[in-house]
Amino acid sequence: MKKLIKYVFILSISIAFSQKNVTLSQALNIASKQSMLSGRLAKGKVFKSTHPNNTATKQKLGVSLIQFEKNLSLLKDAKISNDVLFKVSTIEMLWDGYKKTILDQDKSSIEKAIDFNNVIATHTKDIFNSILVISETKKEYPYNTKLSDFPSAYIASNDLKYLSQKLSLYYNAYYSKVKEYDAEVFGSIIAEIDEKVVNTIKLKESTGKEIETKTKDLLDKWVLLKSKIKTVSDANFLVTNTSPKPEYIFNQSDLLLKEADLLTRLYKANSAIN
Repeated sequence: MKKLIKYVFILSISIAFSQKNVTLSQALNIASKQSMLSGRLAKGKVFKSTHPNNTATKQKLGVSLIQFEKNLSLLKDAKISNDVLFKVSTIEMLWDGYKKTILDQDKSSIEKAIDFNNVIATHTKDIFNSILVISETKKEYPYNTKLSDFPSAYIASNDLKYLSQKLSLYYNAYYSKVKEYDAEVFGSIIAEIDEKVVNTIKLKESTGKEIETKTKDLLDKWVLLKSKIKTVSDANFLVTNTSPKPEYIFNQSDLLLKEADLLTRLYKANSAIN
């Protein structure tokens, strides 16, 4: 609880000083976090319902709820077009319903939260892509470098943050039998992550040793995680007693998120490379 209070205090102070000064680059970063947070909320909701004795999940859910709302407030005051601001307003209207679903204690709300997350994620990604178009037109980050693969690698690393949460969400939902297994949906998540990992590591030979090392770390973590879930997915989640527990996938997906987030930060720091 103390950590949560401290986090909220720091977040509130940060917003108080920056709310009227959100640049295009910052708005892009905030929009990318919203996609990840929408998935993290659904992931936490399902995990809390299937693992009621895990007290840490409740705290993480509270932090994600606060952060999503604060990010919405920041985006409303960002230097972006009216068209994008209208899309932000749409998310704001949807948010009330999604938040209530996340906080709902009824078991019937679990699958609703998963489906609602898909709606929220679609809209948050649309905002991110819309800001990207503005950034490309103005030649701002991530389009301010002569490295041709830089924008696609940056976008891929951002997408991985959301996809890591989506993977854990659906793994737990299928493993715990709160949602009927859909091989096509789960397979598409894995295929998307494969694609994004490939795009993310494109820069490893052109941006220095640190990024080269971190892209290898990301690839290694994904290869290991993918191998762990292959057996249970090949068996259509019918046999789970020898498969990784949802808490393992929960934690590993967060490690994958951290690696992708670190790469995004490194890309930002190296965005002026020519």
